[in-house]
Amino acid sequence: MPWAADSSPQTPPDPDCKTGSLDDVETTDISISAVPWLREDLEDAPFWKEVTAFNQLPQSLVDEYFGKYVAVYKGNIVDSDVDEGELALRFYRTFGYVTVYIHKVGTEDGLVDTSDLE
Repeated sequence: MPWAADSSPQTPPDPDCKTGSLDDVETTDISISAVPWLREDLEDAPFWKEVTAFNQLPQSLVDEYFGKYVAVYKGNIVDSDVDEGELALRFYRTFGYVTVYIHKVGTEDGLVDTSDLE
């Protein structure tokens, strides 16, 4: 007996389920508004808390690290380096495998749009 291309019964999507499809999302769009079903989960995610904390740091403090990568942990810049890999290795050796936001100050590389969280 030949197999049908899709012989499994289809169940309708659960409207209360927080998972969704990324089929309609542009891969270059990193704003969480593109995936509204993730918004509630992301607002409280540890990574987003670090991103938000970085964005709220005084500009004068951030400017001290211009051109360097910074590691933001528990809302503070805890280390910096010109080499992202070295910074990450040193951070994880010091703090263990925990959530951290690593960003190169003075560039838009790796910037994350948090305006949807406000």
